Amino acid sequence: MSYTILYNKQFVKVADDLFIPMVQIGDNNVYESDRKRARSWYNQRYVTGGRIWASSGEILSTIDRIREERIASNKRTIESGYLNEQDNYDDKRFGWHEGIAIYGKHTSNTTFGMFRNFYKAGIERALTVEKLVESGVCLHMKVYYYRPEDITSKGKEIRNDVLFTTTEQLVSTINEWVEYYGELADRIHLYYRDSWTLDELTKSMGKKVKRQRQWVESRTYYVLEGINGGNGYFLKGTSKGYRYSYTSTGAKKFLTEKAAKQFHKRMKNKDLFQVRLCEHPYTVSVPA
Repeated sequence: MSYTILYNKQFVKVADDLFIPMVQIGDNNVYESDRKRARSWYNQRYVTGGRIWASSGEILSTIDRIREERIASNKRTIESGYLNEQDNYDDKRFGWHEGIAIYGKHTSNTTFGMFRNFYKAGIERALTVEKLVESGVCLHMKVYYYRPEDITSKGKEIRNDVLFTTTEQLVSTINEWVEYYGELADRIHLYYRDSWTLDELTKSMGKKVKRQRQWVESRTYYVLEGINGGNGYFLKGTSKGYRYSYTSTGAKKFLTEKAAKQFHKRMKNKDLFQVRLCEHPYTVSVPA
């Protein structure tokens, strides 16, 4: 069965709450000459009601509506006898029902939550044209056609491709093209070049930013001491319980009493330990 694969996304931020959903898409049964699945970047109007851009609320509402329509369609199909009861709609198998897979998943384990979060993340990580240009990513626009007559027979000229460099240019040019092409506006096609640069950009955006840390010297610290002198000093938790140190210097240390008490409160074996102040020079790594 043929289905659509969503490989990647890099939305364009047009205004504070206006986005162009740019998505890398391919079909599972379409291949390039090197035997890799074909994929391309598109302005996906599937989630914008057919428009080039939409607000975050409009995009997410459209996605919710896609789900509701799939539920209704699935119910009608079962009632007509074309599907069995075990094929009833399930959010956990949204991809199977809709014929969509998130890259790295199959349709049968692509959930509705994954599908919705794909676009939600695209909104949250959207970049302006200026930011894309700074990263070496080029956003272009052209008129798509199979034969020139598809455009010229309607009395319209085939305009040259446009490379966007600023948000102001993007907005004004798209508005101009949409007005000019009218009923042919669905042939306005946005795409990225330098896909390798774009892949690197989206990978780096998906990574968590490592928090910077600094070393701080203190003359006191707090530990978790075994009650009545038993169990030594808490070192670390394990799946079966905990490990301990014979000395406070080898134990898990806390810079403040508040931090020690918060950790102690969450411990499984908290009844075996108590917070204790140690007066001894100590160097600890803390967030900068």
